[in-house]
Amino acid sequence: MSPATYLKFFIPELVPDEFALYLDCDAIVVGDVRELIGCVPSERPLAAVKNAQQHAPHWSQLRTRHQLESPDYFNAGLLLMNLRLMREKDASSVLMQFVRDNPDLIYFQDQDAWNTVFNGKVMELPNRFNFHDFALDYSVESVPCKLLRIGLGVCVLLGTELQQKQQRFLSK
Repeated sequence: MSPATYLKFFIPELVPDEFALYLDCDAIVVGDVRELIGCVPSERPLAAVKNAQQHAPHWSQLRTRHQLESPDYFNAGLLLMNLRLMREKDASSVLMQFVRDNPDLIYFQDQDAWNTVFNGKVMELPNRFNFHDFALDYSVESVPCKLLRIGLGVCVLLGTELQQKQQRFLSK
């Protein structure tokens, strides 16, 4: 994993606005993001979608070591950030310090840091805002129709054929 994965820690310091929507580069927006913007967390630093695989063994280790209360583990590929609150809490520094202090516990790079630092402080978004293609049984050609039919907002395409799938999806 590239060290660049940690650059999103610095969004609160680099973006002067009050709120920001972060999407990983493998996300495809297939709906109207205005619905998502309506979910901006006013009293919490983040809004995110629970991770599809909640019971990863490393998450139990992180929770135990850091005495975390919430069992929820969210996906950091889509983050709706309250930048004002994040700046007030010096989130960028806290996130980087977590990475420096816990190299042995980090399995999913920045996602583990986000989940530990913001444990219990994240507003939950509906799953449709960070849907992964492994949940669909499809042929590449049918992806746009299936996604639109089930009304997804954001789809993340994973796997070894990622670029090919995204290319075909975007060209339709």
